Amino acid sequence: MNFFGASVALDIDFRDNAILPKHGVRLFAQQSYSQITNLTETHFNNSRISLELYQSTRTVIPITFGIKGALSHAGGDVPFYMLPYVEQRGIAAQRYQGRNTAVVEGELQWHASSRWTLLGFYGAGRAWGVREYADVDTHGAGGGGFRYMLARLLKMAGGIDFAWGPEFALYLQVGTAWR
Repeated sequence: MNFFGASVALDIDFRDNAILPKHGVRLFAQQSYSQITNLTETHFNNSRISLELYQSTRTVIPITFGIKGALSHAGGDVPFYMLPYVEQRGIAAQRYQGRNTAVVEGELQWHASSRWTLLGFYGAGRAWGVREYADVDTHGAGGGGFRYMLARLLKMAGGIDFAWGPEFALYLQVGTAWR
């Protein structure tokens, strides 16, 4: 069995800090192609494209507003484990899969002191395109959490997020929950 894969990515990052940004924009785009064959036939021949946009804006008061948007599409003979899925806090990974996915999530951070940040978030995601694996309803999830500045020079913070969606989830985070 042979596997061939190729991927091209574009990552443009104008954020003040990649670990815990307070202002700036990041755009990430990726196109990938893969093929799995044996000696006699091609088993899977597919491609995938992803687009993600993150923006953070700090206001005059110590509040940061962030928004995340993500789109994914898979074409060709895609095995179920390679389908795009709704990737959001409060929704289990690969719970909602399809040939197409879309996610929008907003986050509000209150910088209570130089070390402590409280945050709240809410978002919605949708997967569609393959009836066997996808639920075409839009699913929302939200929650709250905190960050504590672990290293001031590196601007590295760690904390916990609590999320409620189709189920409850607890996330241990270092920096932002958005890549």
